[in-house]
Amino acid sequence: MSQPTASNSARDEQADQMWRTAHADMPKLSDEEIRERNRNTILQLQNLINQELFEDAKKLFSHDFVFHDGGMTFPGTNALVEYFETLTAAMADLVLDFQSVIAQFDRVAVRMVNRGTHLGNYRGMAPPTGAPVTYTAVCIFVFNADGRIKEAWQDCDTLALLMQFGVIKMPGS
Repeated sequence: MSQPTASNSARDEQADQMWRTAHADMPKLSDEEIRERNRNTILQLQNLINQELFEDAKKLFSHDFVFHDGGMTFPGTNALVEYFETLTAAMADLVLDFQSVIAQFDRVAVRMVNRGTHLGNYRGMAPPTGAPVTYTAVCIFVFNADGRIKEAWQDCDTLALLMQFGVIKMPGS
């Protein structure tokens, strides 16, 4: 990891100033108020997903929301709802555990551990095993000026998920 230098600090300050200029039309909230608002929205999202209230969760997103998962891009909140419906069909007791939530300007980064029991078929390729499943994901949420989520960039440990579903053999087994 590189050590902070004067040029890094100047670059960070320049990036901060560019963000402020680009978002000058945002409501006149302090940086702390914006961070707290965005962080609270993400925690609300976690609660709604854990309760499978997907239609209510859609209200937290902008009309032009885009979901990026791995190398794929899905426009609209319906794609996100389908994503979670697919997971909860396979694991009705799915719980998202947001272990780290870091807010900065218009972004919130989340490191999560997701847990459930494999009780349903996953995408037609993984019949239920009844086994507990745990996998991790990192997601970066981007907010618009109104405080709604306009983008989500997720990287999920799909290999661990598919191995636990029995779709992919674990090494050495």
